[in-house]
Amino acid sequence: MSDASQLSALGKAALGYLGLGYRVFPLIPGKKKPLTSNGFKDATDDRVRVIEWWTSTPGANIGIATGAGLIVIDVDRLDGEQGRKTVDNPFLTPINDRLAELEPGAVSVSPSGGGHLWYRTSNTHRSNASEIGEGVDHRCEGGYIVAAPSVLDGSDPKDVPGEYRWLEGRGLKALEDLEPLPSSIESAIGRKRAKKEAKAPATSIGKILEGKRHHALVSEAGRLRNLGIGPDAILAELRNFNAVNCNPPQDDDDLERIARDIGDKPLDEPFSMRMIRASEVEDKDIEWLIEGRIPRGMLTIFAGLPGAGKSAFAAFIASKVSTGRGMKDCAESWPDRDPADVIYLALEDPFDSIVKPRLLQMGAHLDRIHLCEIVGNGTIERGVTFDDLEMIRAEVRRTGAALVIIDTFDAAWPGDKSPNSGPEVREVLQPWKRMAEEERIGVIVIHHTNKRSDVGDAQDIVSGSRGVLAAARCCYLFASWTDPDGGREHFMLDLKVNIREPRPAIVYEIKAGVGKGQRIAVSVLEMRDLDANAFLREKARRDRAERARDKESKVKEAERAVLEALAERRALLSTELEKVVIEKGISKASLDDALKGLRQAETVITEKEKRQHGRSWTFLPGAEPAELRQHREHRQDREAQGKGEV
Repeated sequence: MSDASQLSALGKAALGYLGLGYRVFPLIPGKKKPLTSNGFKDATDDRVRVIEWWTSTPGANIGIATGAGLIVIDVDRLDGEQGRKTVDNPFLTPINDRLAELEPGAVSVSPSGGGHLWYRTSNTHRSNASEIGEGVDHRCEGGYIVAAPSVLDGSDPKDVPGEYRWLEGRGLKALEDLEPLPSSIESAIGRKRAKKEAKAPATSIGKILEGKRHHALVSEAGRLRNLGIGPDAILAELRNFNAVNCNPPQDDDDLERIARDIGDKPLDEPFSMRMIRASEVEDKDIEWLIEGRIPRGMLTIFAGLPGAGKSAFAAFIASKVSTGRGMKDCAESWPDRDPADVIYLALEDPFDSIVKPRLLQMGAHLDRIHLCEIVGNGTIERGVTFDDLEMIRAEVRRTGAALVIIDTFDAAWPGDKSPNSGPEVREVLQPWKRMAEEERIGVIVIHHTNKRSDVGDAQDIVSGSRGVLAAARCCYLFASWTDPDGGREHFMLDLKVNIREPRPAIVYEIKAGVGKGQRIAVSVLEMRDLDANAFLREKARRDRAERARDKESKVKEAERAVLEALAERRALLSTELEKVVIEKGISKASLDDALKGLRQAETVITEKEKRQHGRSWTFLPGAEPAELRQHREHRQDREAQGKGEV
């Protein structure tokens, strides 16, 4: 329906917000949570789309995406002795004086009595909680706000039931007519963020070794300077960073020089290149998390079709890292090593029925496996994406994890980027490459392939831009086939590995266990001299042979059906023969091939004259198979005897 006049009051209000320059999307009726799968990323100013949304769900609440010039200050009431959210927030007390002081362009009131102050801004602020004050959040880039006249039904215990409304005389204006964000709030956001980000990260001692210390310290000083911090504060933070991270710690004289040089730079200084002589670079061996297969400090891609076994093998790797157990039961051995933690972002499979049972069956140390699928700030929840790099980095440092597994690439991909665009793929994955190198961890990204079988290069079957494989140093194809004995063989094959000599494929099977959930385990069988391209060629050959055998079998079945039909009737028109054979579940193509073969073998013949219902088919004289002739003659004798009895 495209008639806006038939929309609910909520739908009409949503259309009205479009006219003021805002982007809207539907929320679950009676709740604050998005109705669409991508949440605020689905927000649009498309009138037709909005009408479709509220036509299909008239009671949907209204979400307005923030950012792109819009910032909303969300002031919650505070918890009191009588219950939750019963105390006025000092930030808006007394309310009339504070509104006169802050001059918001619009003010809405939530069912709990909290206030939303609407402003425009030319700066970029990520949506965050409590950066301005207790119970005072801001919604900007990467967030949304619930708009009037949305209604909460109170079914969520966190929600107070009631309706959102605009404060009298302070209804929503056009975006360009909103008042600018007050400098006092802008400064509060900046101070809180600078204080939080300037804290030295909690890392294990000695991760930055000699040869990389100066570069790391300069980078840290630059980060602090970009937060507006001066030379003295930078020096204090660098000393803490140096003591925690550098092994051995850098000389204090060098710290003072860095703090002075970086701290005196103007904040608007243009970018410049940092050059280093090749002779000054410390050369190092590749460090392996799993010997010869999963490197530290780099990205690794596991690519394959659904069911190819890539997620199962990733759980197998997680079990090895979490326990420190190696592998000695095949031609390739992995040495034992110290156990380490794993951050496992299983974004498609449920934890309770698939992920944990798999890890249990494979003997993983469950206390060392950290699972996450949702991020939130108290009021908003969403799935983990590649954009959450810094949160994941913080968890790597907190847990001391040696491996991050992202399952899958598609589930973690940001909604505002295209995986088919090389520049956008590099923009998303380059920071992950740097993080892996800086934290000296392995990162495995599980990705899908397409179903193409006509590729000349195996890399062409990996979904998305070639930039996905370019970002990784190790890329493996996961695939499977049925062996001659009817068993299923799974393969981990070199697809693009440019940091070592080629290695044979790992051949493994997936065994089912006993217990709750999907208890499966990986059992490595052997090494086989195959890479991804060789596997695909052999797989194509096997598939062709299988199709040929299948076709031959179907043609043989059609030949038997034709002979049986002719034995019954001696002669049949084309249409009659086709009807009899196809009724047995045989295709027209198989029938045509069967007739062609039988005619070439001089078993059947068709008359040259074509009748209304096709040519007549019969056996060539003397070519009728003996057993069919005997069967026919025996049947005819029975029929004759039956007629005689009558």
